[in-house]
Amino acid sequence: MTTCISCQHWQPKQTDPGMRRLGYAQCMKRTKGHTYSATAPACDQHKEVTQEQAQKRAEWINKGVGK
Repeated sequence: MTTCISCQHWQPKQTDPGMRRLGYAQCMKRTKGHTYSATAPACDQHKEVTQEQAQKRAEWINKGVGK
C-alpha cells in the first residue's frame, strides 16, 4: 500500500515539531493546517518522492519517531 510518507506533498519540515515527533506532517494538497500520519493511505494526488528522499524518510521513521 502506498502511504503519505512516500509523497512529495507530505512536508515534515513545514510541520510543528510536536506533530513531527508523532510521525505526522502537513500535506500541501489537502486541508491546510491538518496533519497526516506517515502511514496514512495515499490520496489520489500522491506524487512519489525521489529514492534518496524516500530513504531519508524511512530512516527518520525507523529511528523511532517520538522516542
